[in-house]
Amino acid sequence: MIGPAKIEDAWKVDAKANITGLKTAATHEASFDVKTLAALMPLTPFILFRWGGISPEPGERMSDEASGVKKSRFFLSIGATSLLSKTAAQRGCYDIIDAVIDRYDGGTITTTDGSVDLALESVNFVFSDGGLIVYGVEFCYYDN
Repeated sequence: MIGPAKIEDAWKVDAKANITGLKTAATHEASFDVKTLAALMPLTPFILFRWGGISPEPGERMSDEASGVKKSRFFLSIGATSLLSKTAAQRGCYDIIDAVIDRYDGGTITTTDGSVDLALESVNFVFSDGGLIVYGVEFCYYDN
């Protein structure tokens, strides 16, 4: 298994190099609220990465002896701002979401320990306040 830190580090580098207009690719905690608003505004547009853990595929058990395939998840929080309108901020997010899906759905992240093949799981609205809009994009990959 390739550790999530190595995947995250390689993915951040790839995103900064390949997603046009992206200002920040970093790690972030799971929640968004008004307390984090001031810190997030100057980072936009951003992709914030968070590893979502591992779960066994149906019918498999997670244990040291298990040889089943395990599904790992990464959550990407994509944010943009506009002081002009929420619509402009949303469209800024949509452009980044489209670029992320185009690049990573069915794509590969390569680390020094190997590579993982990514698949899109979901896209959801996360947060909106003070001109900041955040959407969540979930990807999965499988480990043996």
